[in-house]
Amino acid sequence: MLLEDGFLGMIQPRPFLLSEGRIAYLFAFCGLVTALVQGSVSRLVYRFGSPKLVIRSLCLLGGSLLFLPMASNHIQLVLGLTVISAGAGLNWAPLIGLISTLSNEREQGATLGVAQSANTLGRALGPLCAAGFYTWDIRLPYLAAGALALAGGFIAARRLRRV
Repeated sequence: MLLEDGFLGMIQPRPFLLSEGRIAYLFAFCGLVTALVQGSVSRLVYRFGSPKLVIRSLCLLGGSLLFLPMASNHIQLVLGLTVISAGAGLNWAPLIGLISTLSNEREQGATLGVAQSANTLGRALGPLCAAGFYTWDIRLPYLAAGALALAGGFIAARRLRRV
């Protein structure tokens, strides 16, 4: 609402008109899904391996981000948010594990530090870019993030084939 008020006439209206309380419930639900998924990551890594899990999580995340702006009812919205939360929850732990195992032993700390810095930079720049995209089209931030996640999954699939 703050963006819509600040950019009056430039931003399309919200399609779901959820109250702040319902949005809070959605955030809590997404956090719960992410926590449950993260609790099972070690078993999934053991079953599938970190490379496959990273690739699948990026594709899951990217596909669900592309789906979310197409959601036309609350059930589709919750389904999309559930898959986004699961994909995000699946990604970080196996990715850090891969970075650690693929790094030179003497450079692991520095490499993990760079990965964490890149993660932090993405969390800072992502919302700024999304706000700019949002002024053009309400769907654009989701489509851009979904395309980036799918591109990351494609790159990971090509690079991690030999791992």
